[in-house]
Amino acid sequence: MNPTGNNNSPTYTFSFNVSQIGITPNSGATFKFLGTYISNGGFRADEAVAGNDVGAQGWNPSIQTAFVTYTIVPEPSSLAFLGLGMATLFARYRRK
Repeated sequence: MNPTGNNNSPTYTFSFNVSQIGITPNSGATFKFLGTYISNGGFRADEAVAGNDVGAQGWNPSIQTAFVTYTIVPEPSSLAFLGLGMATLFARYRRK
């Protein structure tokens, strides 16, 4: 998570490899995400990723009624760019 050790940051970010949550990174794979902000003392805020959480903030039960779906789009590999470059050079060579 970034930033760490800053309790006053207006935003936080995190990242992970999809293989860490058991997903094979292939094109079109999806996963669903939901979350809420909980303090170190266990106090749950009424903020949630995807919104639509039901329940009072604090140490009370809650129900998440929505989630966000993410679709995995793999990064183009270096070999793909190399192949594209080679194809472009070949096409130019053939025209001359």
